[in-house]
Amino acid sequence: MYRLLLIVVGMAVIGSTAAQNRIVAQAGQPLKIGSNIIVRKHLAIDSGYLSLSTYRFLAIKKAPTGELNSFVGPNSGNLTTTGKSNSFFGENAGMGNTGGNTNTFMGSLSGASNTSGSSNTFVGNRGGFGNTTGGLNVFFGTTSGNSNTSGASNVFLGLDAGYMSVGASSNVYVGRASGVNSITGANNTYIGTGAGYTSTGSRNVIIGNLAGQTELGNDKLYIANTGTTTPLIYGEFATASPVSVGKLVFNSPVGIAGTGGAPFPATATTGTGTVNTSQYKLFVNGGVLAKELTVSNTWADYVFEKDYQLRPLSEVEEYINTNGHLPNIPSSRLIEKHGLNLGDMARRQQEKIEELTLYIIEQRKKILSQQATLITHKADLKEIVGHLNYTIK
Repeated sequence: MYRLLLIVVGMAVIGSTAAQNRIVAQAGQPLKIGSNIIVRKHLAIDSGYLSLSTYRFLAIKKAPTGELNSFVGPNSGNLTTTGKSNSFFGENAGMGNTGGNTNTFMGSLSGASNTSGSSNTFVGNRGGFGNTTGGLNVFFGTTSGNSNTSGASNVFLGLDAGYMSVGASSNVYVGRASGVNSITGANNTYIGTGAGYTSTGSRNVIIGNLAGQTELGNDKLYIANTGTTTPLIYGEFATASPVSVGKLVFNSPVGIAGTGGAPFPATATTGTGTVNTSQYKLFVNGGVLAKELTVSNTWADYVFEKDYQLRPLSEVEEYINTNGHLPNIPSSRLIEKHGLNLGDMARRQQEKIEELTLYIIEQRKKILSQQATLITHKADLKEIVGHLNYTIK
């Protein structure tokens, strides 16, 4: 524990009256205390510093325009000359600052390398240690933003958050070791322990424990609770260059029920019963409005293959009379019970359209054949009538 020692260098005066009851050092000379002293009211420093042992412990420095800086801790704010309205607390906090303004550094070596960066808040041992000219940063946590030099408008919260960031700006990293290796990436938001740990891209949103820790691209979305490469939700934000329309991928079933956001159900109720939903990825309890829907599935061009067995119409008629629906088309009862597979039904309906086309082609051939036969018969009949008329005459 430091003790105040009374050694007066220069001229010291201790008066007998209240107005004179003070210790004054000669102008330009330091006041050193070499024996025990008790301050019963207050110790005032207008502009200068108070040293304990060989370290500057407490300092108040006036800027040229009169604004004050407050420094507490050995060598805190040691080089400040033109900087103003700074508050540095801790050993060597802001020790390199010269012209930076309105900074708040708390913790040993916090903001130690800062020279002209302004409006920064660094809290924690070595928080913002390497910052020199960067401004408008908020670093909370031991070694958070440790390597930042010129990056601005960053928010790093947690041990080692944004540790390797050098000139990156406008990032938000929340969680221990989040965004550790994002050296120059900008406009990222990483939330969670180790989130985006080795990510080097920009404009990414990564949420969850270890989520997206190996992602190196730009404009990505990750929501996960592990370092998996197939997160619960993955996305790619739309970009202008290169042109991209964006993408959103769910790697787990999704349930949507009105505005409540109900979880994905094990079964879904239909008009006639329940349906097992385990084979489905999306459940919507309500209407769905879409201007466009693309279904990727096999198509029915096999109908036009030479070995396709087209049922005779008489057989189709018999099937309809027996079953009440077309062959290879589910009945209304099955649709009510199991629902309609849009892709499969589109294929089946296309199959019937193509079969109908073949029936029409077949009927056309028969009609043309019948027309040719009819023309022949008409010619024959005309010839017969001519012979009969000649005979009668």
